[in-house]
Amino acid sequence: MSICVIIPASGKGIRYGMPKADALLESGLSFSQAIISTCHAAGLNEIELIREADCLEMLAGIRLGIERRPGYRHYLIFPVDHPFVLPQSLVTICSTASIHPGKIIRPCYLGKPGHPILIPYSLNLNVDSPCGLAGIIRESGMTIIDIPVDDPGILRNLNHPGD
Repeated sequence: MSICVIIPASGKGIRYGMPKADALLESGLSFSQAIISTCHAAGLNEIELIREADCLEMLAGIRLGIERRPGYRHYLIFPVDHPFVLPQSLVTICSTASIHPGKIIRPCYLGKPGHPILIPYSLNLNVDSPCGLAGIIRESGMTIIDIPVDDPGILRNLNHPGD
């Protein structure tokens, strides 16, 4: 299956006190290094880390990532502030996409949706939505497949030190 991981990581990290891509976990890895390591452990090696200062909104970073990496069937959108996702969750998301091509795949833990999400190349991101990617997905009418994963890391969004 043709999947590229897009890691939007351009934010200034104002609430966190520094850019989250560079923030360190207890392991000594930065958030971005931890996510890349998780992707590699799941067999995902096509990765685009977006750090450009002119892409402060996540949607702009996603668009840039897809522009840099055209031609994939799916894009796994992996926000940099979710460094605790387990590799098995990525494997589950990607294997679900092979069963449901052309659908949006979203992991859920205890019924709550989280990140990362997998979008098909056919999702038109070149439309304006005041609600970013979530709004584009809602307005697209594309089917969303929610898949249960045993991974609280999909919900763990680090916005402040200590989260």
